[in-house]
Amino acid sequence: MAGLAIDEYVSGDVEDGALPIVIAMHGRGGLPTLPFGSSRLPCRLLVARGPVALGDGFAWSSHYARESRHEALARDIAESADRLRVVVESVADERGAAGRAIAIGFSQGAMVALALATRHEGLVRDVVVGAAWIPPPLEPERSAPGLRIRMAHGEADQVVPFEWGRAQALRLKGRGLDVELRSFPGVAHVESSEMAACLTAWREAAIARAWGAPEPAVPELGRRVEEVTPKLGRWERLRAKGRKLFSQRS
Repeated sequence: MAGLAIDEYVSGDVEDGALPIVIAMHGRGGLPTLPFGSSRLPCRLLVARGPVALGDGFAWSSHYARESRHEALARDIAESADRLRVVVESVADERGAAGRAIAIGFSQGAMVALALATRHEGLVRDVVVGAAWIPPPLEPERSAPGLRIRMAHGEADQVVPFEWGRAQALRLKGRGLDVELRSFPGVAHVESSEMAACLTAWREAAIARAWGAPEPAVPELGRRVEEVTPKLGRWERLRAKGRKLFSQRS
């Protein structure tokens, strides 16, 4: 669909009808697999494959966060997010949907999930992402009504630096978005068992929310990131510069 390979899984006893749509994006060089395990709640899980072949896996862009080519990376991520909007809307029109979609992903897949939610207002209600950061040109300037973003990040991550994710999460929160970030000490660019448990609990809460059912409690895993750090100003300047250049060349 929309030029992308999509695997569909249905959890629960109902194969047809209006189910919550969960769309999942793998990381750079990864494979389209079930993220955070299967759900215990009925849902329609769409696992997308990145359009770029990379090694033994796939990617959403051949560029990466530390490459500093944020404009090129942003263009690729935006294009993928726009394609996935078509996927979600097509599936919802054909099969029905319970509530707005849920976007989940890790690393570069997290970039796509965030772009999908913030570029297409009203499409996504919950974003659940690990090692998350969005290129500065794509960072939203304003709040998105009803959107909830839950992020987990390893404090030792050097692929998508934790400081980048923390500064961005705090900026988004300052603009009125419903953002929660939990950090995991000593964890690099991987899903530790605690991080995976946190992401899974957030995903299950999002599916319950789509059904209008009581949300299961999310365990207090990791450390809640609440306070602004001195590095915020530096990344705010980077974001503003990147957005300006991106808009001039788009």
